[in-house]
Amino acid sequence: MSANRPPTEADFNTLRPMVNLPPSVTNRKTNEHPVASLTVLTYNILAQDHIYRDSYPYCAKDTLKWKQRKILLSTELAAYDADIMCFQEMDRFHDHFQPLLSRLGYDTRYYMRNGPKSDVNCVCWKRNCFTLVESRQVSFEGTTAGLGAVPNVAQFCALQSIGNPEVRVVVATTHLYWRMECDHIRLVQLHSLVTELLAFCATLNDGKGQFIPIIAGDLNSDPDSMAVQAALRSNFLMDPLNFNTILERSQMSPSVLRQILSDFTVKWPCFYDAHKDYPSVFPGATGYPLPYTSFSHYKGILDFIMYNQYRPDSQMRITPTALRILPERHILEIESALPNRMFASDHLALMVEFTVFQSHRE
Repeated sequence: MSANRPPTEADFNTLRPMVNLPPSVTNRKTNEHPVASLTVLTYNILAQDHIYRDSYPYCAKDTLKWKQRKILLSTELAAYDADIMCFQEMDRFHDHFQPLLSRLGYDTRYYMRNGPKSDVNCVCWKRNCFTLVESRQVSFEGTTAGLGAVPNVAQFCALQSIGNPEVRVVVATTHLYWRMECDHIRLVQLHSLVTELLAFCATLNDGKGQFIPIIAGDLNSDPDSMAVQAALRSNFLMDPLNFNTILERSQMSPSVLRQILSDFTVKWPCFYDAHKDYPSVFPGATGYPLPYTSFSHYKGILDFIMYNQYRPDSQMRITPTALRILPERHILEIESALPNRMFASDHLALMVEFTVFQSHRE
């Protein structure tokens, strides 16, 4: 890519190609067959109203200007061409992003978060691939078990495949509380999200097939945090050590915490697990090999795509079968960190292809 011109769609696809995952990850069963595939993207695009020069002193003069950022973001989203996209920190929605996404073939739903900021969470889907069945907006105000009001929200969209109406998903996006020392608040928020999401799915299931839930967003949590571990490991919160740690940090009453944790029993696999099984792309990877989804002053993993593989009473199962790899570190360090002249946000977009498998009927 030339330093004298802005990146093209081809540049983004060269730097971040989609790669297929090996059979050890997809774990296809002998009694099932693929019926559909869909790509899901999540991206904290960094609201323009959140940008201050003092916060990004390493950036070149024009890197933080909306005039340049909107070109980069528009080109990047067109290049990735995901079926479903979830955004956090999206401002300029009505005057830029909604018209852009419509031209690219997407319908949208957005939810402005509480408080003085004007950015939104947004879910969009290709209108020739999915129809919207129902949507729901969730505010986390009043759901933090006495921990104080927070401005965070979530958006759920129930989507049905046009090509195969039996394939139905509920995509949830959110941007959880940001203070790094407040992991206990994010735990309660994620619990609220999961509880509301599963209840929403239950109201939609009408005997014509299950809605498969997917969570895609900025959880402001690293993989070892209480919130993420609680989602990945359904037995995590049963450990007395974990219980006492949360109790001490949150200052909640034991009875309130037990009620929260008793509901947090559904395991939500994370597509990051797939990376460690692909040594040809990620050599030497162990555990959580992705070193970053945020690359500014903080460099680490904050963004996630989680999914619920199947319900015991469902013949549908979803699993990741391909993913868009992260750019090499030297690209992210063109201007020391993000944003830079290639990527307009301080976060990176995450994108995974899911395949829906259906069990053979007996």
